[in-house]
Amino acid sequence: MLSRVDPLAPFSRWYARALAGAWEGASACEAVLSALRCRRTAVLHAQRERAADRPQHAAYYREEAQRLRGIVRDELRRARALRAQPVRQPYLLIACSDTKRHDAQPLRAMDRYDGPAYRVLRNSLPVLDNRLPMRILSAQFGLISAQTCIPDYNRRMDEARAQQFLDDGKVRRDLAADIARVRPTDILVMGGAHYRRVLTEALRDAGLPAHVRVLAVQGGIGEQLGQLRRWLHNESVTDTRDVRTAWHAHLSGGQAALVPADRRMSPQISA
Repeated sequence: MLSRVDPLAPFSRWYARALAGAWEGASACEAVLSALRCRRTAVLHAQRERAADRPQHAAYYREEAQRLRGIVRDELRRARALRAQPVRQPYLLIACSDTKRHDAQPLRAMDRYDGPAYRVLRNSLPVLDNRLPMRILSAQFGLISAQTCIPDYNRRMDEARAQQFLDDGKVRRDLAADIARVRPTDILVMGGAHYRRVLTEALRDAGLPAHVRVLAVQGGIGEQLGQLRRWLHNESVTDTRDVRTAWHAHLSGGQAALVPADRRMSPQISA
């Protein structure tokens, strides 16, 4: 029989919280599920061993129960190892799009905007199980979620509008509140120069912990879309700009250098 001391107990509360936010199947969450399945089958085999009417049947169930207990131990070791890895919680900050759907009725921002970056997002989200925390900076509405319903409009982000966002502080407050809720570890900023300025300055004031990676796309539109696609799938993004380096250079009065951003985050889960 299995021990009365449940080896899965330390994982129970953590597992319940993590299951809803599992980023990939190959996670500690999945390993615990596998251990639970094997333990349940091992218990059934132990019961069948006691109820067997033939010695050979009892021997078979005993051997199977022992084999499954070994799998339970292996899966728990795997879960502990995976749990010890860095947790990746991606967070996308993206500009609105000049290309829009012109439906008369309000649409979700994710559906209203129809530029190339939003097409990449819509193609990638099903692969990511639609679990991508993100905020959109709209020149008209400020910082909104992808689910916010908005009407059709036409307003461009210029230097005066960007400065207005920075002066009134609402974008800073909204972004800081959302970051405190999501607790991201891997942030990507995507948009034109005015959008990046507003978002990166708001991020600088958000009190991010030192371990949070902050990247910004750069280059032509094709390069930016490639960087977005690779970041979404947790691939190497060495051609992006490290925003923290720019902050440090600004504080020291120097020039921001492009540094490799290939510190790949482990695609685990967010508890």
